[in-house]
Amino acid sequence: MVGIGGAAPGAVDIRLGDVVVGTFVTQYDLGKTIGEGEIQSTATPRVPDQLLNTAVSSLEAKHEGGAKEFLRILKERFQRLVEYDRTRLIDNLFITSYDHVDPQAINCDQCDSSKVVGGDPRSTNDPVIHHGGIASGNQVMRSSKQRDRLTQQLDIICFEMEAAGLMNILPCLPIRGICDYSDSHKNKEWQRYAAATAAAYARELLTVLASQPATRLSSARHIPYGIPFSLQDMPVSDHLIDRPADRAALEDCLLPKQGANSRRKLFILHGLGGIGKTQLAVDFARRHKTALPYSG
Repeated sequence: MVGIGGAAPGAVDIRLGDVVVGTFVTQYDLGKTIGEGEIQSTATPRVPDQLLNTAVSSLEAKHEGGAKEFLRILKERFQRLVEYDRTRLIDNLFITSYDHVDPQAINCDQCDSSKVVGGDPRSTNDPVIHHGGIASGNQVMRSSKQRDRLTQQLDIICFEMEAAGLMNILPCLPIRGICDYSDSHKNKEWQRYAAATAAAYARELLTVLASQPATRLSSARHIPYGIPFSLQDMPVSDHLIDRPADRAALEDCLLPKQGANSRRKLFILHGLGGIGKTQLAVDFARRHKTALPYSG
């Protein structure tokens, strides 16, 4: 599963444009609320299938020997495209206590450069592959204080929004290109490059998988539609934006209609990460839990 994510800076020297390969995924916003709104996670970490882990280990050993095919793929595919040029992009990690100056600004031109954390220069400008835990949630991580707390608590190096739900039902390996530092300074400047680095690594990994003896991945778990569904541990968002038109479309499609056939229906909410798809679905479920057969 390839995409972009936010770094969880700490003990690992992870920078924008690097790639994180998940050794486990935990849903950090699933649990119970304790003091001052803090959520104590009760989710069970999910680990990739053994076949995928073996391929990752083989590729890691190959990279340690100096052979890095993903770098050749990057240069071959994107060297003429300015928007994928790492050298023209600005990589600034601000101290935890310093928030973005103007929430409406799309860059950090107005932010105080003296608040930038100085890192040791790297010997090369090439992206680095990191292996570690990934925290997955239903909302974009934009708080450096919460980021640092969860980084220590969960022992993770990356935040993202899709892996936990998918790994519950399908054996997969999360691969995330780092496009921000999971704080209020996040913007879209690094997204294309980060997506490209993750995709290049994934392509090289596929060649390793193809060379391994044929072994079946664990099959996706069958999820019966008749299991009880509970919102008890789902946190209530304080930032939910009412979308009456979208809510009406959901209600028209999914709510039972008198005299109509009660066959199962599917409604697809699609869009960019962090725009409120999950919260819209949760709000619908809360409003109509008595009308739906398997919610509570």
